[in-house]
Formats: sequence, structure tokens, C-alpha cells
Amino acid sequence: MHMRTSYGALVAGMMFYMAACTPPTTKPIVRTFPRMPPEADAVGRLLVFTRAQIGGDFKALKFRGEIANPYSEDVDGVRVVIKFLSERAADSRERERFQRILDTHLPSGALAPLHFDLQAMAGSGGFVIEAYAIKRGGVELPIPPDWK
Repeated sequence: MHMRTSYGALVAGMMFYMAACTPPTTKPIVRTFPRMPPEADAVGRLLVFTRAQIGGDFKALKFRGEIANPYSEDVDGVRVVIKFLSERAADSRERERFQRILDTHLPSGALAPLHFDLQAMAGSGGFVIEAYAIKRGGVELPIPPDWK
């Protein structure tokens, strides 16, 4: 009886050890985003999630965040526009703008880092950040209407 108990404990211990050493099965992260409105879809507008740190003079700006691909097709290349506004209002006038093209590949649902340190010429009342796909699903999209 003593030998049988030891054997059972040994088998149970080995099964526990094997279960602990087995690598966990991982599933890929699947992100879903809201459907883009037709006017945004036509120009390949992407989602932008940002945090901004503004210096005491409102001229030194640090932008950190992500650009998300909400489409079912992959995106190649991103146009980023940061507009500095005269005030924080929907009808405020644009004082300054920063544009850059990012050479990046974004699979469907993927995020790409957004990291800019900028110096504005004039103190800004607010800002707007927009991102647009250059190609979606291998097809080149039209240049956004306000791209300069």
C-alpha cells in the first residue's frame, strides 16, 4: 500500500510538472474599431490616439500616441497632419501646420507609434492631428483635400 501511494504521488507530481512546463497557447490580439464614415473612408482617414505635453510657453510640444488602422485591408504609408489652431473651438483658424509622411506598414487592426517633438512658431490655442493612409489594400488613395 505504501509503494502504491508513493507511485500515485509521483505520477501526480509529474503531471503537475508537465502542465506547468507546457507553454501557454496564445491567440493573436484582434482589435475592432468603429466603422469609418463614408467621407473619411474615401480618403483613408485613420484613427489617432494621442497624448500631448505642452511646455510653459505653449510652443514646445511633445506628441505621443498611436495611429490605428480600422480597415479590413492593410495600409502602406501614412500622411500625418498636425494643425495648430488660434483657439480651442471648431471654427478656429489654422495658425500653423506640420506634415510628415511615415513609411510604415499597418495590418488590419494594427497600431503604429506616433512620436513627434515640435516647436511651434506662435503659442497655440489648440491642435488637431489627422492621419491618412497612402495605400489601402495595395490601392493608392487620393491625397487628402487639405494636404499642402
